[in-house]
Amino acid sequence: MDNQQRKASETDLGWLAGMIDGEGTFIFHKRWYKSKDRVNPRYSIVPTFVITNTAPIALDRMVRILNELGLAHYIRWTTSCRRDKTVTRKKWELWIQGFRRLPPFLQVFRPLVTIKAAAMDVLLEFVASRSDERGPYKGGEHPYLPTDFALVDKLARLNRPYDFA
Repeated sequence: MDNQQRKASETDLGWLAGMIDGEGTFIFHKRWYKSKDRVNPRYSIVPTFVITNTAPIALDRMVRILNELGLAHYIRWTTSCRRDKTVTRKKWELWIQGFRRLPPFLQVFRPLVTIKAAAMDVLLEFVASRSDERGPYKGGEHPYLPTDFALVDKLARLNRPYDFA
């Protein structure tokens, strides 16, 4: 029997690549962990993709395409607030992060994007530098090297070039 699961069309892939280029953000998310002795906290640097929008129809289409591709993701609903704490609008965030979830996403969409291509390359390089034959390292299991911090800095510069001029 044939596989009945629908695959994403080229049109869908192109649409999502455009959303990634126009609305997406590639970052390193720093997670802090308390150590067992609670004296020396440690952290991990997690490669992350986030896209935020207010249009539910865009979210529905993104989720459908990612599901058709078998790519894991997380949706978070939140609200935008003014300084006086009044809610302005409801928005959603789509997150793909981690050493196992993000690389397949990057490999699918890297050939299709132009504006965010350099940021995707930095994340792929970071994942490769933090991996060995057993797979990616988790958290603080492996000390961060100066080259890892250089990639973090490089992505920050790509995301905000005007801050480093």
